[in-house]
Amino acid sequence: MKLLIENWRKFLTEAEGDYFPWLQQLRDDSAKFIEDQQDKGGRVGSGSFRTVIVPEEDKDFVVKILRYGNNDSYMNKVEKLLGDEFPDVFPRVFAHDPDYRWIVMERVQPISTKNDEMLEEALIATMPKLHQFAYDLLSLEDGSPSSDTKPFNMLRYIVMAAAPRLRPTDLPYGDNTRVTDRVTKIQEFGLANEPWFTQLSKAMKRYGVQWVDLAEGNVGVDMKDHTLKIIDASVFSPQSGEKDWNDDINEEMLTEKC
Repeated sequence: MKLLIENWRKFLTEAEGDYFPWLQQLRDDSAKFIEDQQDKGGRVGSGSFRTVIVPEEDKDFVVKILRYGNNDSYMNKVEKLLGDEFPDVFPRVFAHDPDYRWIVMERVQPISTKNDEMLEEALIATMPKLHQFAYDLLSLEDGSPSSDTKPFNMLRYIVMAAAPRLRPTDLPYGDNTRVTDRVTKIQEFGLANEPWFTQLSKAMKRYGVQWVDLAEGNVGVDMKDHTLKIIDASVFSPQSGEKDWNDDINEEMLTEKC
């Protein structure tokens, strides 16, 4: 896998169209590319905004193509920015359309509620100190496991803690004092002890990544080292996060068109 990615970097600056023939087809006609991949047996799925394809010829990569116009192109661009700036947290993007109608990124195995063990192993591999801290914090008073120590519930606490702030509407109705107290403790420990957690928190603040969507379907495991990766950045507005990142996008698009 490492050699394959290095080949990508090399051919992105050389004759990538010759080395990956499907990439040229993707550039020429993305609709025809989707159709041909379906005919070849490539894995094709659709989300609310993008079609996602695992090319039959290169199954270590994923192609994300906008379903509707260019208004949602910021979703692809922000994933390139995140992969460049926080490669331990987000998959790298290795090729993209000048207008970000599509991107090609490294493939990550999505987590599933049918496989708690894979997520627990990834939490330990990614944030061993924070996993232990959260496990102890979320356990029952006698130290035995609770429903909150289950991997998907623990992940929810961790991504909540990484968020710059929690709005009242983000939490269940009623008294959430105990929840917010736990979230605060996880946040303080994570920022002091876990680089991955710190990078995720920075990404959320900088680009407006939404913690509520960081769950099954949008989080995965990098099978090279069994650590967590955010598959879908869950940024739903070009004005999310800090104000200047979308200005950078517009400037880069103009530069690439010139």
